[in-house]
Amino acid sequence: MDIRYIELKTGYSDNGPAWIGNVKESKSGRTIYFNDHAFQKFDNKGVVATAIISVAAALLLFPGDKMIFGHFSSWVYDQYNVSPGLPKIISGLLVGGVIEEVMMRLFFMSLLVLIISILFHKHEERVPVRVFYFCCFPK
Repeated sequence: MDIRYIELKTGYSDNGPAWIGNVKESKSGRTIYFNDHAFQKFDNKGVVATAIISVAAALLLFPGDKMIFGHFSSWVYDQYNVSPGLPKIISGLLVGGVIEEVMMRLFFMSLLVLIISILFHKHEERVPVRVFYFCCFPK
C-alpha cells in the first residue's frame, strides 16, 4: 500500500476533485486500486501506433482516390493537383483519423445496443444498464 495524490482529470481541466489516500498497485504496475475502483495508466504506445497506421493508410489511399473517383468528378480530380500544405494535411488527419473514428464507434455502439435490446429485452420498458456496459466496454 502506498499513499498517493489522485486527481480526476476527465471532464475537468485543473480544477477537478482530488484525493490523497492509500492505493494498491498491481504486480505489473499498470493498474492501481483506490476506493474500490481500478485505474489504468495511460499508454502512449497505442496513440503512436494509431497515428502511424493512419498516416500509412492515408498515403496508400491517396493515389487510389484520385484514380477511382477523379474520373467521375472534376472537383475531386482538381483537389489532387494542388500541393497539400500543412493545414490541409492536419485537417485531413483530424477529419479522417479522429472525427470519423469517433462517429463510427458511437454509431456502432448505438446500433449494437439497439439490436441487443430488440433481440433480448424487447418486453422491458427500459434497456438494462448491463447492455450499455456490454456494448461500450467489452472485456
